[in-house]
Amino acid sequence: MESLKTFLPSRTLLVFILSLPMAGWGQAPSTPALSATPTPTASFTPTSSPTFTPTPTATPATDYSKAIQDLETYIPDEMDKYHVKGLSIALVDGDRIVWSKGFGYANEEKKIKADGDTLYHLGATAKIFTAAEVLRLAEKGRIRLDRPIQKYVPEFSIQSRFKDAKEITVRSLLANHSGLPGFFLKGIWVDRPESLEDLVGELKDDYLVAPPQTLYKYSYVDYDLLGRMVELRRKEPFAQAVKGDIFDPLGMVSSSFDNSSDGDPRLAQGYRHGDPVTLIHLRDVPAAGMVSSANDLARFLQFVLGRGAPEGGAPLGPAALKAMFTPAYPGLPLDFGHGVGLGWQLSGIDVKGAEGLAWHDGEYPPYNSQVAALYRQGLGMALLSNCAEGDDPQGDITQRALKLMLQAKYGIPEDLEKKKIKMPPTVEVPPEALDKDAGYYSALGQLMKITRKDGHLGADWDGHNFDLLPVAQDTFVPHITFIIFPIDLPQFPLTFSTVEGGAAAVLGGLTFPVPLQGIQPVEIPQAWKDREGDYELENPDGVFQFSRVSLGEKEGFLTVDLKVSFPAFDMKNQEFKVALQPLSDQDAVIPGLFYGDGCTLHVARDEKGEKVFYSGYWFRKKPGEGTPAAGSADPGRSPSTF
Repeated sequence: MESLKTFLPSRTLLVFILSLPMAGWGQAPSTPALSATPTPTASFTPTSSPTFTPTPTATPATDYSKAIQDLETYIPDEMDKYHVKGLSIALVDGDRIVWSKGFGYANEEKKIKADGDTLYHLGATAKIFTAAEVLRLAEKGRIRLDRPIQKYVPEFSIQSRFKDAKEITVRSLLANHSGLPGFFLKGIWVDRPESLEDLVGELKDDYLVAPPQTLYKYSYVDYDLLGRMVELRRKEPFAQAVKGDIFDPLGMVSSSFDNSSDGDPRLAQGYRHGDPVTLIHLRDVPAAGMVSSANDLARFLQFVLGRGAPEGGAPLGPAALKAMFTPAYPGLPLDFGHGVGLGWQLSGIDVKGAEGLAWHDGEYPPYNSQVAALYRQGLGMALLSNCAEGDDPQGDITQRALKLMLQAKYGIPEDLEKKKIKMPPTVEVPPEALDKDAGYYSALGQLMKITRKDGHLGADWDGHNFDLLPVAQDTFVPHITFIIFPIDLPQFPLTFSTVEGGAAAVLGGLTFPVPLQGIQPVEIPQAWKDREGDYELENPDGVFQFSRVSLGEKEGFLTVDLKVSFPAFDMKNQEFKVALQPLSDQDAVIPGLFYGDGCTLHVARDEKGEKVFYSGYWFRKKPGEGTPAAGSADPGRSPSTF
């Protein structure tokens, strides 16, 4: 799920865990390793893949009345519990929409009820449709998935510190394995966003965060680059291309990737904490800028699951559909078992009896969305809400709906009771094994210190202390004290291992693994020591508001202390302490394996002196904070351009 809520290094683990639903979704087993070999023309047809045989609607049609009756009671109860204003849902069996309904209000002030045609912003669920457009180009022979993206977007370049790295291919972008940053922060949420062409041009100043094709890193930038490729290959704006190639053939008449829905009376009003939220616009349109309805999303699922396209309107062939649901980079150690296809997530949701479950969710503050497809069993659903609180029940509603549909169609017992979370018995771990796991970890961009205690481990993350109780030789359960009450969190185990020669710990229990990378202090160059002090933002855009940026040291690490406000996500003066590892006198990296980690801070010099670059923003030391180390007029860059 995309509910970390922020594009900056996330809150402390304690706050993060406490903010999660206590009955969070279980981690699904790893997707089986399957190879994919391109054909000479379409370049996506796998030689080995999951069976893709969507089941047409049975005759007579499956009776879903019990499932619908259950959801018509369950959904309003969940909405009341979490104070959700409006929600729309659609269920699909093969080429048939079996149910579509709205609950609550699309606009409470105007007393407009939500229904199946209510429009919502989708957030990252939009990636499914960008991927479909790219696969259509591949099917038409306009691109090849395993060729470098520079072949199709020649103006693209980015800095790289990785020698002998693999190429950034179209496939790696589709599967979020490109090594590109997750976000280019400057200008991401503004009233008048820049074009995809301009954004791609600005990436030349940024850096890869990982070697391409080595690990999954959630990324908007990947899909921005794909969107620009579509514009160049189709010779028209991205939104127009997808409308003509995907939306129109499938009868998705209410869906769009532009701002044409802004004045549409069917567009749901957004809410947060019960209050209306002013609509904001997103630059990264191919990644998260789509507007749609439950009925339109159901039409897409009809096509995917049952070939339910209007006559002559099928935008994709069977090979392209199969490619969507084929693991793109199976078995990579740094993916920690997480499976992704082309535009879809293939692991992370565990539903009894489900075969081949693909999904994606998204957040466009304050809207939330989720689409799920049981592509081997011909079942699917779409869920949309118009408030920030809609993220809270989303997972439970989706799971329940899928279970009910499986029971109705295949007789699989639905098991609707929420699992009771039990603390497993603790085990003895030798002191030397505990010592092996102790040390420093970069956890979601912040420094975590793991220490050995009497028979267990302790963790200190940004001033929050908690215990880690061993339930296996390598697996520990967070144990916290909330006020005076001890709380065990066995649903979020932390598993330590050695991966690719380095220490790592993985937080489980979510729809994706959260990896923590073991790190060691390194000698801080004098050039960075001379830069310690307070900084101010030189090129603000109104998106992120930095009330404090301070470079310093903690326990031998170079750190940046931040206090940031981000109104789009209701973040007010959120504090972060981010660990850095200097690579040279000019470059320092935020260590870690998660999607906000791996970014580079780079020092440049102009006529005013030194300034520091991060994700499009330039920071300069405040007057009176001391003089940075002298250097040439331009210190240059040790990394090469990728």
